[in-house]
Order: sequence, then C-alpha cells, then structure tokens
Amino acid sequence: MKTTTAKQSDSRHRVVTALEQLARLADERSDHATAERARALAGRLRADVFNLAVVGQFKRGKTTLINALLGRDILPAAVVPLTSVVTIVEHGPQERVSLRFLDGWSREIEASDLSSYVTERGNPSNRLGLAVAVVQLPSEILNRGLRIIDTPGVGSVHAHNTETAYAFIPHVDGAIFLVTADPPVSEAELQFLKDLHQEVQRVFFVQNKADQVPAAERRESLEFSRAQLAAAAGEDGIEIYSLSAREALEAKLAGDERRLRESGLTELEAALGSFVRSEKAEVAITSALRTAERLARQQMAAIAVERAALAMPLEELEQKSFQFEAYLKQMRQARDDNRHLLRAAGRRLVKEVIDADLRALQERVKPDLLSGLETAAHEVGDISGRDLLRRLNAHMRGAIEQVYAEWIEQEERRVTEALRESAERFTGQINQALLELARVSRELFRADIGEPAVSAELSGGSEFYFAPWQMQVSPDTLSGSLLYVLPGRWVRDGLLKAVRAKLLEQLDMHGGRVRYDFVRRLDAGLRDFERRIISAMDLTIAGIEEAISRAVTQKRKAGEGISSRQQELTAQEAALAAVVGGIGGPGA
Repeated sequence: MKTTTAKQSDSRHRVVTALEQLARLADERSDHATAERARALAGRLRADVFNLAVVGQFKRGKTTLINALLGRDILPAAVVPLTSVVTIVEHGPQERVSLRFLDGWSREIEASDLSSYVTERGNPSNRLGLAVAVVQLPSEILNRGLRIIDTPGVGSVHAHNTETAYAFIPHVDGAIFLVTADPPVSEAELQFLKDLHQEVQRVFFVQNKADQVPAAERRESLEFSRAQLAAAAGEDGIEIYSLSAREALEAKLAGDERRLRESGLTELEAALGSFVRSEKAEVAITSALRTAERLARQQMAAIAVERAALAMPLEELEQKSFQFEAYLKQMRQARDDNRHLLRAAGRRLVKEVIDADLRALQERVKPDLLSGLETAAHEVGDISGRDLLRRLNAHMRGAIEQVYAEWIEQEERRVTEALRESAERFTGQINQALLELARVSRELFRADIGEPAVSAELSGGSEFYFAPWQMQVSPDTLSGSLLYVLPGRWVRDGLLKAVRAKLLEQLDMHGGRVRYDFVRRLDAGLRDFERRIISAMDLTIAGIEEAISRAVTQKRKAGEGISSRQQELTAQEAALAAVVGGIGGPGA
C-alpha cells in the first residue's frame, strides 16, 4: 500500500504531465498566454515551490508582516500606499536581490536600493517597467519550498496597484489575507476576497494592528471581521489570527521573546509551519489540478467554435463573421457608453448626495456647536486664561470629531446604497449584453460559451483621519499673550471669539477632507467596477474572435487543409478531454 508521500508524488507527476500537455496544445493553438501559465504552474509543482501571497487593501501592513515573519527589516514599508510592484521572497544561501524587467532585462541590486524600484515613491506607476523583484534569503520559514510574495494593495488612489494585485492572482497557490481592526473590513476587500477565492484554495486570515484597538473592543472587531470574511469566502467559519506586525518585527529585531509572544505572531507562525509540513504539497497539487482543468475547458470551448465555423460554407462564415464583428462593435460601444454614464452618475451622486448632505450637516450643527462652546466657557471654575484656552480647544476638537464621526458612518451607508442602486442598473445592462453575446454565439456558430456575469460592489477603504493639531488656537497666535496668566474670566470674551472662529474654520476644513475621502473612494470603486466589466467582456470575446479568425483564414485558402484542420481539432479536443479526465485528484 502506497504511503501518503508516494501518493502525492504520483499525483504531482500526473498533474505536471497534464499541464505540460496543455501547454503544448495551447502553443499549437497560438494561445501562448495559456501555454506560459501552464508551464509556470508545472514548474512550481515540479520544484515543490508554493507561492504564498500576502494580499489585502493598501495600508493594512502587508510588508511589515512579511518583514516580521522573516525577522528582517528588509522590504520597504511606510505609512503611505507604498508597494507598487510584486516582490517575491524565497530561500537562498545568501542575501541576494534581483530585478526582472518587462523587456526581459535583469540586474542585481543591493537590498538597501529596493525601495527605488518596488515603491510608489521610488518607481511611480512602475515607469521603470519592472516585472518582479526577487529577494533571496537564508530563512527557516522559506526553507521548505515556501515563497512569500508582497503584493500591491487594492483600493488605493493608484489604480495600477489594484490592477497589479489582481493580475498576480493566477500565480498564487495560497494567501495570507490581511485586514485591520480599525478601520474594519471594506467592501473592496470583500470583493477582492471573492475573486481570490475562485483561484486560491488555502487562505490564512489575519487581523493586523491589534495594538491600536482597546482590548475591550478587540474581540468585537475580530468577530465582525470573521463574519464578513466568512460570508465573502462562502465558508461557515474561519480562523483569524489577531496580531500586531509592527510589535512582532520590533520584538524580533530586539530579541524580546516575551514581547514577540504578546504580539500574536507566534500563533500565525505555528499555523504556517504546520501547513508547510503537512498540507502544502496536497494544496499545491489540488490547486494546480483545478487550474489545469479550467484552462483545458477554455481551450475546448474555443475548439468547438472553430470546428463549427469550419463546417460552414465560406460565404456563410464570412457573413456570420461580419455579423459577429458588427455586433461586437455595438457591444463595445454600449460598454463604453455605459462607463461614461456610470461616471456621470457618480458625479451626480457627489453633487446631489454628498455635497448636499454635507452642507445640511454643517448648517444644522453650527448653532449647537457655538452654543456648546459658550456653555463650556462659562461652566468652568476660577482657572487661568491659559487653562481656559486648553479646555475650549479640547471641547472644540471633541465636538468636531463627534459630529463627523457620526455623520461619516451614516453617510457611508447612504452613499453605498446609492452607489449600489446606480451600479446595479449598469450591471443589469452589461449582464444582458453578455447573455445576448452567448445567444448570438449559439445562433451564429452553434457554440455555447456559458453565461458570464459581473457583480456590483463599489466601495474603497477610507483614508480620512482627524487633524487634531489643526483644531486649536495657540496662545502665541493671539495678541497680548501675557494675559493668559490672568484669571480666565478676564479674557473669556477674547478667547471665545478666537476659538469660535477656529471652530467654524475647522468645521469647514474637515468637511472638505471628508468630502475628498468620499470622492476618492467613489472614484476607486468605479475604476474597479469598470475593470471587472472590461475583463468579463474581453475574456468572453477573445477566444471566440481568435477561433473565428483562424477559421476564416483557413476557409479562404480555397478549402485547402480544412479536412486536415478538422482532424487536428478533433485530435486536440481528444487530447484536452484526456487531460481533463486523466488528472484525477490528489489522492487518486
């Protein structure tokens, strides 16, 4: 009876063979992108390498967590949306950093220079054309074929970062999905998790920055994140590791074992270690198997279109090809029109909802804020003018923060619902167009392409924060500052006048910052929605167009080689069916 290791070895060999066959068949069909993906996956499986990506929204602490796991402050991290290029960290006998560029060129650099290539500050919008950065380190956690991958955050103001993160999903075997306790998980993250879960079988969930939330609120925040993530992943229950990556990294660098345990990282490290020892191989094989089957079925669908097209007389094929291209032109135009209409709806939402609600809020709260300030100035005892100013400044900060904190929560629900209503109208139109495309494909070419659809989830993570250092009147800015050693009642009127003016200024200023945050989030959400619309439509169209074009070219050669091509397609279809039927499961 075979051992588990022997069964895994057999399964790995079977899936690798299937992927190599799939790559050859895809090359025969000039689908080099599919061939490259199949070969890369086969290479990882053969080398027993597992790509574990750390993913999530920007500013969640992904890079800091990787540094903590490595026990090295090697990857650049900061408080701004930073990582813009995928960075792979793998085991090596010594520290080495190499860069691979999109044009095929590569070079080695010092680790201290990495930020000049992989960060938004050093390499804005990836203008240097970097494909990937590879960091090799002697590391215990990497020593069993685990590669940790730092990805750009989704939902940032830099749209290309979200696109890069999404584009790397097909190269991921497993993931650490990172959220934070404050702010809580956003809809942008949940949508990314849904998309990720279609490709990735094993996900570790981590709630970072636990040290920034009071202990009394930590469990409540953890349970909220658990429920949201479990629903998005389609699972009944999930385990979330609560930790502080910053505390863990500082503890490792200082050699402080007690502080490291308190950071929460040791529980995640134990789970990763157990996974590498006992689950990694099976998960990698199962993930590769699923991908191989999906890629093979996509090839079979394209073959079905080409065979149907080749069976038609040339005149009929050209006519239907013309009809199909004309339909696609209309469909793409409708898609672009819908994108413009959706953006216009977003602008109307800003004007008619956000701006209107903000003006109404400010007008409503001004009398109460000024009255509260007056009361605060008169209810104190006999204190100095300086202490009175401190109290008025504190009252002003608290009042403004309370106003906007409560309003933001209410407005977010209102804006999210309005966005969803607008998006759903456009989603319905796009999905109807995709259904129509499927119908046209069946009627023209007797090809069933399925019924793809896109969903509307529009929201980004908030970047808004209060600026308390702005919400104060400094004694040094007032004339006669020596008066502040005098009793408060002597200078109350002057202080009230100054703080009242500052309160109105900061109410307006923070309102502007809140508005900017909502507009930025709306724009990010719309960009993500557009990307998914375009992706859904283009993926549906591309295979059909290629198959029809190949068939038309073949038919125009006066029928030469059509019988031979049909035989080739039959052989390819049989080979792909064998790939699908022969790979089996990990335990087969």
